[in-house]
Amino acid sequence: MLRSVSQCVFGQFIRFANVNFRKARYSTLPHSALGMGGSKSDGIASSIEFYLQNFQSYENMLEEERIKYKNGQKFLARLMGQDPSSFGQEQVDEAIRYLFPSGLKSRRAHPKLKPPEEVYPEKKKLQFDKTGRPFHDLYYTGRPAYFDVMHVIRLPEVIHFPRKPAVYWKISTISLTEVTSTVILLPSRTRDHWFWPLVSGLQRTS
Repeated sequence: MLRSVSQCVFGQFIRFANVNFRKARYSTLPHSALGMGGSKSDGIASSIEFYLQNFQSYENMLEEERIKYKNGQKFLARLMGQDPSSFGQEQVDEAIRYLFPSGLKSRRAHPKLKPPEEVYPEKKKLQFDKTGRPFHDLYYTGRPAYFDVMHVIRLPEVIHFPRKPAVYWKISTISLTEVTSTVILLPSRTRDHWFWPLVSGLQRTS
C-alpha cells in the first residue's frame, strides 16, 4: 500500500515538473517576438531587448560568482597559512584535495573550487543590431570566424593578381603574424574538411 502511494505521488511530481519545464522553456520570449502582434521590426526589437536583459542577468550572476570565488580563495589561503595575494589556482586545487579527500573514481564528483568562467557555459554576445542586421559581414556563411581567416589568407593572392590599373585597390600587405593571431580566434571544434583548406592556405602564405 505504501509503495503504491509513493509511486502515485512520484508520478504526479514528475508530470508536474515536466509541465513546468516545458512552460519555462517554451514561453521565455515576449509575445511580440513570437509574432503575436506588432510589426516585424517590433518583434526583432523586443527579441533583442529580451536577449540583452538575459545577457545582463548572466553577467551579474558571473560577477557575484567571481566575488564568491575570490572570498573562497582567500579563505583557503588563510587555512593553509599562505599569502592570499599569491595563492593561485594550482594552490587552490591542492588545498581542496588536502582538506576534502575523496575516494570517488569520477573526477567530476570530487569537490572543486574553480573560476565561474570555467564552471558556467559561455554565453554568446549579441551578434545583431537593433534592425536585425548582423555585425559580422560573413555571418550568413554559418562560420564567420573560419571564413574570415580564409579571406585574410587569400587576400594577398587577390592583391597580386594581374588586373587593370583602373580597378586596383590600395590594400597593405598582411604579415604571417597577423594571420596567426586571427587563427587563434577560430572555434576549437573545427572539422577536418574545414581545417585542411585552412592549413594549405597557411602553407602558401608562409
